[in-house]
Amino acid sequence: EREGTFSFEEYPMGEYSPGVLNGHLYALFGLYDLNGFTEDSTVDSLIRIGENFMIQNVNAFDADFWSYYSMQKGRKFSNHYHLSSPWYQMLHVAQMKALYRETGNEEFRLVADKFEDQLENPVRLVFNLAYVTYADLVLLIRKLGY
Repeated sequence: EREGTFSFEEYPMGEYSPGVLNGHLYALFGLYDLNGFTEDSTVDSLIRIGENFMIQNVNAFDADFWSYYSMQKGRKFSNHYHLSSPWYQMLHVAQMKALYRETGNEEFRLVADKFEDQLENPVRLVFNLAYVTYADLVLLIRKLGY
């Protein structure tokens, strides 16, 4: 539970669950698919819960210059500040566009467009190279026990 909403967790860890964006959306898309084969009100209820989570929390995944991989607390150097890798940034664009098509919620389209614009920024290559270098540096620091 997050602020009265519920996320579908890729890594369920109770109060420490990270709230992974792509994991929540994959689960929600699975419910949309299931809903096409059943008229079960439970599926409808779960879809509304998943959509409500996104409506209430979509901006929590926006770092203003890039997307966050998760809502996990404790953003710091050793965990990349939970910023998405370039690959996940592209995935978030595709997923947010799909969510917009499914719901018609304009905010999801705006977030998709913003994340996509961030990918097309001329400094993207520098950011991607810096991210990969940074990720490798953090991995090395962890292996050394710091």
